[in-house]
Amino acid sequence: MFAHVSKFFVLFASVVILLTGHGLQLTLLPLRAERLGFTVEEIGATGSFYFLGFLLGCISIPRFVASVGHIRVFNTTTTLCGAALLLVLLTESVGVWCGLRFATGVGISGCYLIIESWLNEQTQEHMRGRVLAIYTMLVLAAMTLGQVLVNVGKPESVPPVVLGSLLLSLAVVPVSLSRVRQPAKLRGAGFKLREVFHAAPAAVGGALGIGMVTGTLYTLTPVFGIRAEMDVADVSLLMIAMVAGGAMFQFPVGRVSDHFDRRGVMVTLLSTGFIVALLAGFLVVAPWALIATLFVSGGVANAIYPICLAHANDRLPGRFMQVGTVVLLVNAAGAVVGPLLAAYAMAVFGAPGFFWFMAAGFILTTAWIGSFIKRREAPLTTRRFVNTAKSSPALMALDPRASAEAEVAQPGSESDD
Repeated sequence: MFAHVSKFFVLFASVVILLTGHGLQLTLLPLRAERLGFTVEEIGATGSFYFLGFLLGCISIPRFVASVGHIRVFNTTTTLCGAALLLVLLTESVGVWCGLRFATGVGISGCYLIIESWLNEQTQEHMRGRVLAIYTMLVLAAMTLGQVLVNVGKPESVPPVVLGSLLLSLAVVPVSLSRVRQPAKLRGAGFKLREVFHAAPAAVGGALGIGMVTGTLYTLTPVFGIRAEMDVADVSLLMIAMVAGGAMFQFPVGRVSDHFDRRGVMVTLLSTGFIVALLAGFLVVAPWALIATLFVSGGVANAIYPICLAHANDRLPGRFMQVGTVVLLVNAAGAVVGPLLAAYAMAVFGAPGFFWFMAAGFILTTAWIGSFIKRREAPLTTRRFVNTAKSSPALMALDPRASAEAEVAQPGSESDD
């Protein structure tokens, strides 16, 4: 086990450096925008442009990889991310910030795709689950470390921006010096939304709805913290709690969903998130209670995506790459819209609008998924839940469930839901 995983050391090192810088900028930029006088709607727009860039990067980056190779694309995308963050020091224009956030989204999606395709190429079939688990753990740990580094200076100062830019740029070093051979050409899975939606509407709609919530969490949690009169250290704790909740909820909830109707598990989880978010919006609570609320909300939001993926895979066995690509991109589309709507809610209702929007997102997603429980039966068989990060389509190939890609789909799997 150790000998096999150790050969990925340089790739894992790049992941940690990259995601530490990325985690830092995700919190730093909304805080900096707030200090620069951006309105909440403008900050929401910058977040939406980031997720739009991420979405389009997932679609377009594979073509560039096929043309010029993995190393050149990774060099380009890491440089793009570092430069985009550094350039925020030179401007306070909302329009320019939106463009820079868009470029960052494209760059991050490319970085994810290159590293994950490398891992997929070098991982033996029987080790896929373990390598994926280690990778997911490192992603969450690095994102958490990034939140801690937000405190190296005031958000409006130069040092945090420079540190984040350096980390994003330096992520290229381990990969560039690696002796691991470049992966083969990326496999295209296709984007057959109508087909996957017909087979698993609960999963597709659930991924869209929860994408709106997660996009809001990553974009506007820092803004909410400042408007709730919390200092930067407390805001970083909010973000740490959100990431930690996502890490701790996924595995146990996913395992439970292996033994019960996954839709029922999601409805229960989403209902819990709705109640917690609604109460937080109406009650004046202490900072520790807000941290606990973000822990639960982040846990619910980040646990729903992999269960949607698992449910869709139950419906279309043997087509995991296609199913996973649809679920990921639909989720990213939700993340584009969510920050815009949530920002409007905060502009109208103040800081409580942050939680009220999340409560609305949770309950509407609950209603959508719940509507299919009685209308369509649960699948006769389910495939084991796998704890996974939400990054790029390349990660789908590393998932052990993708080994069923070559199998013939079971007859009748598309008619039941």
